[in-house]
This record gives sequence, structure tokens and C-alpha cells, in this order.
Amino acid sequence: MDVSFYPQTEFRTTAHSRRTGRVGEGLSLLLPVQAARAFGPIGINVELGYLLAEEGKDAWVWGVALRHDVVEGFELLGAIHGVTGTRFDRGELVWNIGARIKLSELNTVLLSAGRGIRGEPREEPSLLVYVGLQFNF
Repeated sequence: MDVSFYPQTEFRTTAHSRRTGRVGEGLSLLLPVQAARAFGPIGINVELGYLLAEEGKDAWVWGVALRHDVVEGFELLGAIHGVTGTRFDRGELVWNIGARIKLSELNTVLLSAGRGIRGEPREEPSLLVYVGLQFNF
């Protein structure tokens, strides 16, 4: 079993995005712990973290992902991701599909797309797209 801790921070970069409601005010810091286990070409990842929000409400963040190794260095993924208030009084649930492409021993490209399946009707995400570059040390 592999376990990781990878803090993340989010910066709100443009005033226009804040005014139109695309992003919130202030900074946020996510402190997640992730555990992964492989069963041949199939793997499962579980994540639990705490989100500290400067201008919003703090929250618990969790997720479960399944992966399948298609060929060496290319994986398909399916995930369910949730966010809930610190008192479990509100929440959002999102599904994603994606891929992980290994570029080298140190770098991996992460791709995903999905949508919300539970949350406040006005706030439920209609489309989420994620592209990331992972650095492995």
C-alpha cells in the first residue's frame, strides 16, 4: 500500500473571475492524505483531506478512485469526489472520468472531466475539467 500527503493551495488570480462568481475570494489550503493499493492491473485510491478557506467555509474533502492500467504508462480512471461542511451539514458530490499519462519517472500528466450529481441546484457543477502536471520525487 502506498500513502501520500500533498498539500495544495489555490490562488484567485483575476478580479473578473471573482466578480462573475467563477471563483471565491481569498486563498485556500487543502491538506489531503491519500492511500492507494494495486490488485494486478486494477487499483483503488482513497483520499481524505481538510480544506481551510480564508474567505469561505472550511470543509472535509474525500474521494474514491478506481484505475485500470491499459498499457505501460497509460491508465484510465473513474472517481467519485465529495466535499462536505465541517459539521456534515452541506455537501457536493461529483463524478469524473480521466486518464493518467506517465511522461517520465518524475512527471505525470493528469486529465479528467465530470459533473456534479448532488449539491445545491444553483451550485452543482455542470462540467468540471482538470489538467495537471504531477511531480514525483
